[in-house]
Amino acid sequence: MDTKPAVTSMYTVELPLPPKECSRNTTCHWGSRGRAVKQYRSDCALAYMAAKIPAMPAICLSLAFYNGGRRVGVDDGLYRPKDEANAIDSFKAAQDALADAGVVPGDSRKYVKQGPVTIYGTAKEHKGRCGVVLTIEPLEVGK
Repeated sequence: MDTKPAVTSMYTVELPLPPKECSRNTTCHWGSRGRAVKQYRSDCALAYMAAKIPAMPAICLSLAFYNGGRRVGVDDGLYRPKDEANAIDSFKAAQDALADAGVVPGDSRKYVKQGPVTIYGTAKEHKGRCGVVLTIEPLEVGK
């Protein structure tokens, strides 16, 4: 008899902010955009595998963007979204990486639902923290 552990809890993974090339609002050469997206997707897939997130039939993603860590006059190459639509768009490579890491069968809306997106943009909100906190909640397929 094959028994698998029940997938009932939520999983949290902390990722770096996406590179600015992951944003459609950034003007750059298509080649540099492709390399940056590919590298971020690969890094995120490795982070998911390291977190040992089990395979799930479907998930709900909640995102928290912490836009801290920027020094005045220094471009660190990271994208800090100011609204939810741009945040979701810039996170597409990390969402694709969920399928690469085997967490979900695919990245279509059949398998991945978008939950709340929170952006901590002011110094008072992010307290110097820089990154994306991804919360993964298992769902039943078709819900």
